[in-house]
Amino acid sequence: MLSDPLRRRVMQTVHDLDGCSIAKISPNIAFTGRMELNPGNASRLTPAIPDHDLQLVYRGTGIIVIDGNEIPIEKGDVVTVFPGESFYVKALGTVPFGRYFIHMDFFSQNDLVRTVTPRFANGSNWPRLVRLHNDVEARSLCADILLAKLKSNAVESCIFANGKLMSVLGLMLIQHRNAEQDDNPERLKSRRNILRAERYIVENYSNDMTIDELASIANLSPSYFTNLFKAILGKPPIEYLIDHRIAEAKRLMLETDCSISQVAHMVGYDDEHYFSYLFKRREGVSPSEFIAKCYHT
Repeated sequence: MLSDPLRRRVMQTVHDLDGCSIAKISPNIAFTGRMELNPGNASRLTPAIPDHDLQLVYRGTGIIVIDGNEIPIEKGDVVTVFPGESFYVKALGTVPFGRYFIHMDFFSQNDLVRTVTPRFANGSNWPRLVRLHNDVEARSLCADILLAKLKSNAVESCIFANGKLMSVLGLMLIQHRNAEQDDNPERLKSRRNILRAERYIVENYSNDMTIDELASIANLSPSYFTNLFKAILGKPPIEYLIDHRIAEAKRLMLETDCSISQVAHMVGYDDEHYFSYLFKRREGVSPSEFIAKCYHT
């Protein structure tokens, strides 16, 4: 779930689309899935597609060839294939190359008519390639979309999945626009310090950490650090850490064959029962129920 500050940034960024503000467009998913290729293998050529295809790489490196043009892609990259384009994918490196794909289109909310690809107010095009600074939330959203669409085609599942897609698009546009509009040097410095601590959490989430340790990384007092972290990222540092661990756990359960105890340990919990308690409190289902849904679909 997007935090309130991030949700506001998504709303503001998507409002910058010329003639296609968030009040005027509604992304709709046709179908979705995930695929893995072993190193050196290539997918079949997909003929000219009638819709938009988002490709989010969650593992490995490869190349996507769109209408004969090669684009190197790696973990954290999101590529948009536009209507009328053909493509195929080649896996590179030494590990399997995995990606989520979402076939979708934009519709006008006024008359439910399919629209063209949105453009920005300054005339620039929708981005072909976006490299996410932190792809965990986007991968978690894609996992939620996949499970919702495969579980049921009921209206509520479609609404849920399309809402998650809007969040993915918002994360893409925020990264693409890199809209940091703050000319106050002190405030900008504090924001950078908070983001340094956030990056430490993302890179070391499986390790134990304290508020004092994180505040020291941000060069701020613990109390001021906690308040500023929540103001910028929408939740206290420890809640942010837990949410990041749960998001990684969902990804591991969907993308690997690890057991629940292995996943718990990999995301920083030696106590499998405590991990299961936290997971169910946030996701509404236990880890075993989540895995069962994955395999059932």
